[in-house]
Amino acid sequence: MKERGTAAAGGGTDCPIVAVVGTEVSTTKELLDTIAAQLRFPSYFGHNWDALDECLQDLSWLPERVIAIRHEGIPPIAADELLTYLSILADAAERWNADATHELDVGFPSPEWAVVERLTRGRLRGA
Repeated sequence: MKERGTAAAGGGTDCPIVAVVGTEVSTTKELLDTIAAQLRFPSYFGHNWDALDECLQDLSWLPERVIAIRHEGIPPIAADELLTYLSILADAAERWNADATHELDVGFPSPEWAVVERLTRGRLRGA
């Protein structure tokens, strides 16, 4: 078992970096800004869905191997925007969890997981 902070297979550390999407996040702009700030996105981040997808597919600037995005609830954004956001998370989680470089762990409160699983057709699953 690795100790916290030791080098991981992908060269990063096992200490996770955690982004928390709180209940105060109520717009797409706030959602994108929150994730960008907490995951230290590069200055070229364009604050749109394509840019979020690009950054979550890269993560090369982060020395941490484990990246967690925790949600205190489902963000109250427009339904089409929510589907886009969840699809981006699912794509990134599938990519990184199949690769040793990073691990992306997405979390929602228990009551919301059933909704998230249904909306992503099972691509994002609760524990």
